[in-house]
Amino acid sequence: MSKTQTGFLGEDFAVQYLKKQKYKIIERNYKVLHKEIDVIAQDGETLVFVEVKTRFARFEESGLEAVTKHKQQNLIFASKCYMSKHHVVNTQVRFDVIEINQGEIHHIKNAFEL
Repeated sequence: MSKTQTGFLGEDFAVQYLKKQKYKIIERNYKVLHKEIDVIAQDGETLVFVEVKTRFARFEESGLEAVTKHKQQNLIFASKCYMSKHHVVNTQVRFDVIEINQGEIHHIKNAFEL
């Protein structure tokens, strides 16, 4: 299975999980200038930008470790573009990471800040 296929499967699994947690899924795979947000969702009054990391082996770095400062900056940039385009103002924003490792989900809320 390719890395892209693995990513899409992980994102599908993450979206199912978020829906079970009563999140409203707004958009998937939002792209701007070669930067991408895997999932944009609503958790109550909070707009949540979600990075999904899928792993098949325990020895790999964790999903949170894979979201480097550079990746965080890209996510923040893309989130600002999304909010500007959709005129999102005066809204709480959160960045979450969902790690899927061998079928187990680990949801890190507020993994980093704007």
